[in-house]
Amino acid sequence: MLTGIEEYKKVIEENFSGLKVKSIEKIGEGWDNFAFLANGGLEFRFPQDGRDYLIKQIQAEICLMPKLQDFFNLAIPNFQYVGKHKDLPFVGYSQIVGVPLKPDLFGTLSASAKTRAAKDLADFVSKLHSFPLDVARQCVAWEETSKEIYTKKHQRLPELQGRIPQRLIGYLESQFRFYFQELAEFESPAVLVHQDLSPDHIIYNWDNQKIEGIIDFGDIAISDPDLDLRWMVDPGFSG
Repeated sequence: MLTGIEEYKKVIEENFSGLKVKSIEKIGEGWDNFAFLANGGLEFRFPQDGRDYLIKQIQAEICLMPKLQDFFNLAIPNFQYVGKHKDLPFVGYSQIVGVPLKPDLFGTLSASAKTRAAKDLADFVSKLHSFPLDVARQCVAWEETSKEIYTKKHQRLPELQGRIPQRLIGYLESQFRFYFQELAEFESPAVLVHQDLSPDHIIYNWDNQKIEGIIDFGDIAISDPDLDLRWMVDPGFSG
């Protein structure tokens, strides 16, 4: 993969001859991608490597994001640039300006601003979950139920032997047992899910006191709708 920021600049300009990169800075690094800001307003996202699932996810985004553009009241990444480096795809889009809606920020908002943010987020999730599955299936890389997901995770539990305290393994085993015995059969019908709707991916516009957009659809899939609600149980989002 690329090793220096100047190399990323070079690859962008080689892919898009009409784009001159006058400035570029690294703005993020997650489990799967590197993110750069070019010319103060264009965000480019590169995969960290050629892992099969990662490339499938980027390809799913490239296919699905245009179909989602007019589906929400909030902004989402609009891939203006889709390029390749050594057969690995990367994307670029106008940055959605704002700050992550983390619990400490949410806690400082007025009651009316909190209500508006909650309603806007609920509207986004509701619309996403109502997206036609026949269209989504043309693009998404993964379709799994929660039961299938947690079964795979449970099967990997032995890998933790000797790596974490036995009491934690016992606790995890009890949580899996509770899920399979009490919750697995109550799974809701599958929908299109963002699957990583963490505070980091909810962009808030402080100036007009509203959620500006949602980013990072790299884990988008068809699965249990509860997967998009797990971040909402953070105590910082109450009150």
